[in-house]
Amino acid sequence: MGRYSLKTFWLILFFAMFIASSIYSVIEYTLDYNNLAKHEKDDIVREIDSFNNDLSLLIDENDSNKISRYIKSNSDINNMILSLSLVKNDKVYFSSNTNYIDRDYNSFECIGVDEFIQVHDFSVNRLVCKTLTTTNLSKPEHYILLVEINPKNFKRYISSTLSYKLIAIVTMSVISLFMLIFMLNKILINPINIINEKLEKKDFNYSNFPLIDIDNIDKSIFNNIKEINSKNILLDSIINQTDDLIFFKDKDFKYFGCNNAFLRFVGKSKEEMIGHDDFELFPHEMAKLFRDMDEKMLQEKKTRSNYEWVTYPNGTKVYLLTQKIPFYYDEDGDAGILGISRDLTELHLVQKEIENQAYIDELTKVNNRKSYNKRLGELLSTFSRYKTQFSILMYDIDDFKKINDLYGHQAGDKVLVEMSKLVDSCIRENDHLFRVGGEEFIILFPHTTLQQTIKVADKIRESVEDTLDTLKDRKITISIGLTEVKEGDTEDIIYKRVDELLYRSKKEGKNRVSY
Repeated sequence: MGRYSLKTFWLILFFAMFIASSIYSVIEYTLDYNNLAKHEKDDIVREIDSFNNDLSLLIDENDSNKISRYIKSNSDINNMILSLSLVKNDKVYFSSNTNYIDRDYNSFECIGVDEFIQVHDFSVNRLVCKTLTTTNLSKPEHYILLVEINPKNFKRYISSTLSYKLIAIVTMSVISLFMLIFMLNKILINPINIINEKLEKKDFNYSNFPLIDIDNIDKSIFNNIKEINSKNILLDSIINQTDDLIFFKDKDFKYFGCNNAFLRFVGKSKEEMIGHDDFELFPHEMAKLFRDMDEKMLQEKKTRSNYEWVTYPNGTKVYLLTQKIPFYYDEDGDAGILGISRDLTELHLVQKEIENQAYIDELTKVNNRKSYNKRLGELLSTFSRYKTQFSILMYDIDDFKKINDLYGHQAGDKVLVEMSKLVDSCIRENDHLFRVGGEEFIILFPHTTLQQTIKVADKIRESVEDTLDTLKDRKITISIGLTEVKEGDTEDIIYKRVDELLYRSKKEGKNRVSY
């Protein structure tokens, strides 16, 4: 009998403690409404923070409509919150309340920034402000999340939550009371085993009532964001794999993005480059060239291309083809600059080499007949338009056929080579020497009259006679014809005139100048 009395004692003590705690909970939740409100307010804070974190991943101009549709369609938000709005640049960017679109941020009455505080008075609609920063492809953006509380639904939510808990507590207490009576009736039938059996079968569940159920957010939004992020990663990978220099500038000509090739060109890290303009990164002359091109492109609002020699920080010179394209990088319509530069140095040098081969005489390494025709055409065109004077001199080697016959063609070629070097040393850098035939040569003197050229012609003739000693036992001389451009001259006319003057020098005894 003593054994059963001990079991009965522990059973009664257990249920007495359970009933006492239930009654205490009823009194606590019934009398302390503010504590419950604070508890639920903290839940709201956590859920808003959770939504805020997810929203920061979604901020993108292309996704604003999707987010807006989500806000309008979510029943929890519509029930607990009058509106959710996102502010950008002090204007409402998008909102579940269309009346708030483009409304100035300062016109709202907010009761907390970055903290959900001072929410004690729910008699009127109040706004809670949350700030967040996100980074897109162009530049960091600052946003403010406005949360407009629905006081009527909030009170209803508190009351509903309180009612649920009260009903649960009362229900548990009644069940406990019936269990106690039942157990007392069965107390002589191994009450401890019955308690253990009941406890083993007991299934404890806990549920809460979140303000915003993140699990209900439209999965397609996140799928789209993942897809966009994947595309951005792919784009970064592509532009960083190319050797072309790719860069972005804002409307103030400051860099806000580039690829790795451009960083190597500048010789700086991305952090050192972002926010700086060309005058802070390059020598002044080069920076001015870049700025002039940028300004023209932005004025014309169309793509511009130009070739330019640029020097790397290590002193290496490269020949670049640069295309600059206007693009709009924000919703305010600000136009920036997208630049793509390609290194054409090797191609340019090859092209120059090909041109040299096409316009240079293979033996003497002076300009050939094709180069003469091109340059003479340019000078005649300039004379026709601006009356810019120029002179033309033709010479050939006296008795050159005899030289070949007596000394051989190799000796003749040597005479041509050494004479070309000698004559080239007698003229200015902007004068041009051409080999137009076997032993016939022409010199073009831009911006020079006939009288100015006569002295040069005599100097050339005398230098050949006195200095050229290719053939030790034979003096080498040249005959010269000299004229200047005249009105009505064509390429054929001026050539024929200077050729006739050369023939006169030959006829009058050679080793002389006729003009």
